[in-house]
Amino acid sequence: MVLGLSIITLVKVNSKVDRIIYKHHESTPNAKARQQSLNSILSESTRIEDAMSHLNELQRIAKVSNGTRAINTSGFNATLDYITNYLTANTNYK
Repeated sequence: MVLGLSIITLVKVNSKVDRIIYKHHESTPNAKARQQSLNSILSESTRIEDAMSHLNELQRIAKVSNGTRAINTSGFNATLDYITNYLTANTNYK
């Protein structure tokens, strides 16, 4: 569960970082200021509702898969499908 949430969170953050870096690349005078700006924007753009939505979906997958998402179970495969589908729909992952 933690791995899936971590992957989804990293994808969300990565897509925002790409947009932020491109947008602020020329306007920020140095690396330290750029990092502070990036940290502020990322913390403001991370929504608990998004994280909870993914956690709820992972819990739903476990419930319909005999209470588990362990390796070599249908819950594990459904988790991989969920992550892959999310990445395909929301990133340049193919």
